[in-house]
Amino acid sequence: MGISDILHIPEGGKNKNKAVGAIDPTVQAQVIIDSIEDGVVLIDSKKTIKLMNPGAGVICGWKPEEATGISSDLVIQLVNDKGDLISEAEDPLTQIFMTGQSFSSNSYNILSRKNETIPISLHISPILNKSKQVNQAVAVFSNITEEKSNEKQRA
Repeated sequence: MGISDILHIPEGGKNKNKAVGAIDPTVQAQVIIDSIEDGVVLIDSKKTIKLMNPGAGVICGWKPEEATGISSDLVIQLVNDKGDLISEAEDPLTQIFMTGQSFSSNSYNILSRKNETIPISLHISPILNKSKQVNQAVAVFSNITEEKSNEKQRA
């Protein structure tokens, strides 16, 4: 599933009024998302992954095509510094749908598919429908292993 499916752009996605040689906005958006080194994941209110860029795949250890369509709980396993899985009640990917509030933190880790604990900077933003209800959320996360290591050395 690509961005055109999510945005419900018709097959071909071509605008008849477009100048010859112009870049299709759908293709351009996909290129931009795929070029971002950080992880970018779009989830729906059931926590199903609708879009995952290659950067997220590198951090989580999942190929985007494998992760798309399955629960974010399987792919984005958040753990604390002790390596314990974050409970559903504490999970910001669950909370975003209840609070509707953006979320940012540098105190989470992802347990990758290879069982590696990777410290991340996590930012989650709600996406509202026409009724102002949160129906999707976008999570952006960065591997901050180097930053955490530098912090420990300075301490």
